[in-house]
Amino acid sequence: MGRLARASALQFIVRIGQTVAGAIATIYFVRELGVDTFGFYVLTMATVNWITVPSVGIRSSVMKRVSDSERRSRFYSAGVVLQSAFVLFAALVLYLLRNQVNDYIGLPPGPYGLDAVGVITAILAATSSANIFLAVIRGEGRLEISSVFEGIWGVLRPGLQVGLVVFGGGVFALLAGEFFAAAFIVGVTPVVVNARFVLPTSDEFKQLYDYGRYSWLSNLKSMSYSWLDTIILGLFVGKALIGTYEVAWRISALFTILPASFGKTLFPTVSEYSSQDRYEDIAEAVGRSLSFATLFAIPGLVGALIIGDGVLSLYGKSVTDISAGYSILAILCIGRVVESGEIILMQVLNALDLPERTFKISIIFVISNIVLNGILISIFGVVGAAVATSTSIAVGTALAVRALPDELNLKFDSEVIKSQVVASLIMAVVLLGMIQMASPESELLVLVYVGIGGTVYFISLSVLSEKTKRQISSMVNYRG
Repeated sequence: MGRLARASALQFIVRIGQTVAGAIATIYFVRELGVDTFGFYVLTMATVNWITVPSVGIRSSVMKRVSDSERRSRFYSAGVVLQSAFVLFAALVLYLLRNQVNDYIGLPPGPYGLDAVGVITAILAATSSANIFLAVIRGEGRLEISSVFEGIWGVLRPGLQVGLVVFGGGVFALLAGEFFAAAFIVGVTPVVVNARFVLPTSDEFKQLYDYGRYSWLSNLKSMSYSWLDTIILGLFVGKALIGTYEVAWRISALFTILPASFGKTLFPTVSEYSSQDRYEDIAEAVGRSLSFATLFAIPGLVGALIIGDGVLSLYGKSVTDISAGYSILAILCIGRVVESGEIILMQVLNALDLPERTFKISIIFVISNIVLNGILISIFGVVGAAVATSTSIAVGTALAVRALPDELNLKFDSEVIKSQVVASLIMAVVLLGMIQMASPESELLVLVYVGIGGTVYFISLSVLSEKTKRQISSMVNYRG
């Protein structure tokens, strides 16, 4: 458990660094370029991420097979071949549909005659390649190294984007930053991969297919949750509303940093334990992760309900002019509380080599998400997207709980979760009292209130829950 704690801690630190860098950069982008320009960028990246869904399935298969096989080099090689073939196929399809894609994205004319299809193809190739190498490193069990590279990528991307925007770039500066950051990872990660490129056999391709034919839809579920609402919004609303929705989405995403870290580090551990039938160890690791998964999500929801408008004001007038921003943020934060558990459960099911179960969950999730988004967006606009997505993730979470194998007897620590709720309520009382004395109208005061609220929450939590203190201490201080 010590190795998992250390890996989780490093993954968490990396996620914090990525998130802080991304949040600061997003505030700068929206304030400097306007929320409508940010909307063009968001819609372009949503399209890229949807196209990469099959590629993510390849990545999951490679990570799984590398983690539990002695033929690591062959699975690595087969994965690279499949990934390259996918990128070439996607590029061809994009070229054939270039008029429709360009019309949908609506990007303004770019430098050197670049259009949406050219940009999407370049980013698709770079990000897909970077992710396959990171998947191999993670499958090799080298969690700390992969976390470091992910951290570099996550900080380099907004850093490049800010630099390009400073020098006068618009939406294409943001997209160029995406490409060059991924290209850097592609250049350095192959050097540290232990596996070597060899000639794969048909058996490696078959095993990747056997796992990937189910797992890709699990990743489609993840993409559906993250980007489907944006894709459908592109059919109904303007770029400013899309940009505002993404701002709220990114704020709420701060609260899933911890479960995302747990999920990534749990996968290879659970995969290894399952091959040894160590279900008791799996139950202990997963149960502990689930108990602490909402550590940020619960206080995040309470804080968003109280000072959500103030937090949105940090992004500038172009966001606060959109009256629906607060409602979107509040609804998405509700969904994040549920998602905190869902992230871990889906990773566990995949690690247990149960892709057929995640396949069924994903089918139901994707269909419900598409239907709900289509109906609710057409009726309620951008707020409907938040309701549809949060509702769909609740359905998916319930199905994931039912899909866990009978051998996995999870034990939730209700005391830990109750302490998070009580600490959040204490924080709420303090914030409401402060608002009565002085409304957080200035940006500086908003930041002060956020800082005080977080401090009150964690102090209260440390007093209420000794188990939480021990868990955090074990993650931070482990040296084994």
